[in-house]
Amino acid sequence: MTSRDKLATMTDEEILAHYRNKHGDPHMTLSMAREMHRAAFKYLHLSARAEQRKAGISLPEDDPAWQERIRQAKHRVAEHEQSDD
Repeated sequence: MTSRDKLATMTDEEILAHYRNKHGDPHMTLSMAREMHRAAFKYLHLSARAEQRKAGISLPEDDPAWQERIRQAKHRVAEHEQSDD
């Protein structure tokens, strides 16, 4: 089961207990815990990338050739947008 699957299947009680424990706030409301949970779920892909970088795993966007292809694609889009004007 992936982290995304685990987050998606948490009950309200589990969400509340997790975020109360994580932030050390025994009086945190369920609505606040749910909001934190939504944000964690929404940005899970970014935290996974950060963990990969910490572990020294090479990511595609770290490759200079990949960065050059992106730069060229952006340049082509900008030229196309200018020609439409």
